[in-house]
Amino acid sequence: MADLPEFIPTDTADIQLGRVSITHLEQADDVVLMSTTAEGLQRKLDGMSRWCAKNFMLFNASKSAVMIIGGRAKHAALFSVGVGEGERVEIGVVATVTYLGITLSSRTDQFMRKHYTDKAAMAKRASRVISGVQQLVGTLPVQVATHLYMALVDPHLTHGCEVVLDHVDGAREEMEAVQNMFVRKVIRVGMRCMEVILFTETGLIPIRYRRLEFSLRFLVYATQCPRGHYVREAMEEAVKLDFGGDKSWISDLRTTIQRLPFHCAFPTHDLLGDPDVVGHLIKIVRDGARVDLQRRVEASPKLYLLHGRMEKDEDGGLTRTVPVFLRHYLKVANPAHRVALSQVLLSGHKYAVETGRRGKSYRARVDRTCRLCNQVVETPEHVWLECDVAGQLVQLRRDMVGDVGALCTPNELDWMTEADGDIVETMKRLVALRSAVSRVAQYAFDVSRFMAREVQW
Repeated sequence: MADLPEFIPTDTADIQLGRVSITHLEQADDVVLMSTTAEGLQRKLDGMSRWCAKNFMLFNASKSAVMIIGGRAKHAALFSVGVGEGERVEIGVVATVTYLGITLSSRTDQFMRKHYTDKAAMAKRASRVISGVQQLVGTLPVQVATHLYMALVDPHLTHGCEVVLDHVDGAREEMEAVQNMFVRKVIRVGMRCMEVILFTETGLIPIRYRRLEFSLRFLVYATQCPRGHYVREAMEEAVKLDFGGDKSWISDLRTTIQRLPFHCAFPTHDLLGDPDVVGHLIKIVRDGARVDLQRRVEASPKLYLLHGRMEKDEDGGLTRTVPVFLRHYLKVANPAHRVALSQVLLSGHKYAVETGRRGKSYRARVDRTCRLCNQVVETPEHVWLECDVAGQLVQLRRDMVGDVGALCTPNELDWMTEADGDIVETMKRLVALRSAVSRVAQYAFDVSRFMAREVQW
């Protein structure tokens, strides 16, 4: 297509982008003709027809469309193109069009809104495919399901995010809903479990932060392009528009950052072209997201068993605070045992301390007494480690303690004794044992099954 400029020369109605005039764009066999006037666009369509004729090609009018940004055509078919000797075909004006997978709208207030809806629908279909695989092969391990998510679902949720910014909350929430529902199905927790655990427990990053980081990396790329490069010119034009108080990609980026749940200062116009400044902004967003997730876990009374949790350091000691990580208990091989333990840790269980806070069943915490002994609040740690009314439960506990003692290292056993009788701390340390997590998960399952029989869960 090197000879195309001969047939579509520079025109007075061209799009002026900084230092360059843009007459058309090509991506493989997809061509975009742009003009600020209807007459200018028709001249380019005529030039395209002449180019096709010279190169023994036909213009496919059925796959072509005209879109008028911010306005409407006076007639249903205002433009035409030559498809043969003396023959012309009209090209209709459309309200939406998809180019390179990005759906655009003629309405300036919803220019890329439909792109979110389309991509959310595609991501949802991909997630259903993964669910279909599980029906054939059984429950997938969490790490396998998250790998499939990153390969099949995430590409739809992040498609075009370099230029399609999340400054409209409703659009972003469509993407978040798909991600959240998928992760809930993977770790088998219901809507009552807090959203934050979908990420702190699986190692996945909330889609709003992932999309924003890609956008900021695109800003770095654009500012490093040479002058005259379309992307560089477009970025500088966006900065000028924002400086003048007009809406642009930069103003949308600022709005997106200002709506984050933590403070993040947006660079001044003179610093937006500095890769180091934008790189520092990326780090602030990345670190701020993790700090915010950790803060939400620590602030929730429902997630008390996760408070102060540590991960292993290089020497194997539990000394590191890692806000986002695929947790060890989600690697338990038996799906039923894994789900039982997850529900206890993430407050998705049916012990009275949790069910008593829900809807019509609400009772003050002191009134959510154990349905076995009727003495203290029915919490997981009480039923697991203290309640001694039911002989079968006591035997389950003795078997678990004996098995855990045989599986643990001497250091782990010493660490367990340091809880010094604090039942909540003992519970935290019990579920943190890497060597015995599968046995602890089995105990979680056994106790939940016992309670289901005894108190009709």
